[in-house]
Amino acid sequence: MHALRPESSLTSQITEALLTRRRGDLHGAYRKFAAIQEAAAAQSDMLLAARAGLQLVYTVYLMRDYEKVRALLPDALNAILRFGTPGGPLDLRPDFDELAELFAFAELEPHSAPVLASLLGQGAEYAGGSADLLAPTAHLELLVLGQQVALKDGVPLTFALKNTVSVMLYLALYPGRTRREIQLDLFPDKDAEAAGNYVRKCIAEVGKVAGPVVVQDGPHNAPTYRYSPKVSVSSDFQLLRSRLAQDNLPGAVALYRGELLPGLDESQWVNDLREETLASVQATLKGLIQEALERGDHARVVLLCTQGLKFDPDDFELAETRLESARFASTPQEQARFRSEFKRRLN
Repeated sequence: MHALRPESSLTSQITEALLTRRRGDLHGAYRKFAAIQEAAAAQSDMLLAARAGLQLVYTVYLMRDYEKVRALLPDALNAILRFGTPGGPLDLRPDFDELAELFAFAELEPHSAPVLASLLGQGAEYAGGSADLLAPTAHLELLVLGQQVALKDGVPLTFALKNTVSVMLYLALYPGRTRREIQLDLFPDKDAEAAGNYVRKCIAEVGKVAGPVVVQDGPHNAPTYRYSPKVSVSSDFQLLRSRLAQDNLPGAVALYRGELLPGLDESQWVNDLREETLASVQATLKGLIQEALERGDHARVVLLCTQGLKFDPDDFELAETRLESARFASTPQEQARFRSEFKRRLN
């Protein structure tokens, strides 16, 4: 492209700057947006200058230079606000979704919030679905340990298909995957065509029950799926992994209600996640138990082993460690119960 047309238009240049930023080169993107803003102003293309200016501020925001963002943001928003005609804002519409986080930041800044309110109020006529960037964000909560339940803003959702929540969790962990990738990871035992249709139905059911929370991108024959920027998603599984990473075993035990996504035993992806979770529990336990043993705190060892056995009732070594420490810290009745449970594991 550059060989055919070395002097690219400012519109092409702003696209290049956007791609530079999305590749992670924030400093390079900053320099490009600044040059485009200056060149557009020199050519009296004030709309493009305003667009480049707003993108420049968002780049600074991604650099986490929040003081500079506060200084630049009011002027950048005011520059956009001048184009309150149907022609101008249509050129800006493609930027709105990506700038949503910057707009949320602006809403909390005294000098920027009034300008932003005017911009979005004015934009209601031209920005389509993007004019409500500061509307309350929908929150999806997925309960996938020992069950498959989804809630939207605290209200349980009812799905006809038993694995729709599984697909929702997959999209939360791996946004931008294709339908084929989803079906191969979640439903490898199904016929390819049947699995593809099933995934399509699950995603359609999410839209029907929860609203437009999933966005489809890419070509028609190989679409990809991700959650809308207006949707936040959390799950007990993700929180469990976070607590295990913090060595917070009691917090992890409080969350655990059973294995991940019960009923999907044919999925290697699910089985791998289950094994990773169990390995994290074992690693956390090993360190805590060793620390307690070095202090001679056998009562804590018994408690830790009991908690660990909730994750894996068949962990023979853990049961044996508990039985050994119980000799020093437990009542005769507890020791008898632990011995009985240990013998059942042997059999």
